[in-house]
Amino acid sequence: GFNLENLWVIQPPRLMASDSSFKTKLNTFKSLLRADPRITSITSNQRTPGQQLQVEYSVRVGATEQTASYLFVDQDYIATYGMEQIAGRDFEAHDVTARFGEMRQAIVNRKWLEAFGYEDPTDVVGAEMQLFGLNLKVIGVVENYRQESLLHDFQPTILLPYVNSNNQIVVQTTAAPETWLETIHESYEAVFPGNSFEYRHLASEYQLQYASVYSASRSLGLFTLLTIIMALFGMVALSSLNLLSQIRAMSIRKVLGASASSLYRNVIKVYIKTLAGAFVITPPAIYLLSESWMKQFESSIEVGPIHYLIPFVILMTAIIITLILISRKVIAMNPVEVLKGE
Repeated sequence: GFNLENLWVIQPPRLMASDSSFKTKLNTFKSLLRADPRITSITSNQRTPGQQLQVEYSVRVGATEQTASYLFVDQDYIATYGMEQIAGRDFEAHDVTARFGEMRQAIVNRKWLEAFGYEDPTDVVGAEMQLFGLNLKVIGVVENYRQESLLHDFQPTILLPYVNSNNQIVVQTTAAPETWLETIHESYEAVFPGNSFEYRHLASEYQLQYASVYSASRSLGLFTLLTIIMALFGMVALSSLNLLSQIRAMSIRKVLGASASSLYRNVIKVYIKTLAGAFVITPPAIYLLSESWMKQFESSIEVGPIHYLIPFVILMTAIIITLILISRKVIAMNPVEVLKGE
């Protein structure tokens, strides 16, 4: 629901007052950065994607009362993250305030609409809500986006036009950090003196939410690979033993006019039948295990026939190729020499 590409997070300048002077300094900092063509957008927001939102608060619209999360942002938040606005308008500079009690506007997401019973996003534009004892007018609606990972569902969220010195500053660039880092560092120290300058890559930070999933996936992948290798070694050994026991019978067939292709088919069909039987037995078990694992995700793919067919085709192809390579030498042997030795 948003764009993570080329976004860098700068630590908020906490060593300064959260008053009207902060908004002025923030705008000055933005102006300095916009002079650099490698920096395309700058925004100030309370929490970046990947960080958990504040606990839910009570929100009232008319006679309806529900809970929702909120996020403090400025007028460049939606554009910087590339979010989709589906109704109303975005915040403008004059909407954003550094005084909490002066907030008058709000933007909500589609999940918020569902919570309050709205179907058409345009119907909520202009509605009044009560939050924190403030009367806020809904001026726009954005599409749902993943503030947290796929382990979590979308949250009813309210964007509020409020900036303070605890807000993180997010910069969108078109180049690597070494080309613009000095410029941003100098501007930061000039506007927010005394504050330590630290930055981090947002996409990398966002992916940390899936660290446990990646770890489980790597472990599962490793065990799967080892299982396949061991199975192939076992199949090679058994196939070789089976072929050695059939050398005499295959030689007699060749003498009687059997073609090489028919001999290959005779070797392969036994294993194909075994594999087909395994394909009938294993999908139910795989389905139950995969469904159990994916229940931890609020959003996940639907496992369909294609997810079972592709591995089967790959495994079938690997087995056929392996069997052909193993039996090639035996089938190519001179049947006269074999039978003479017998």
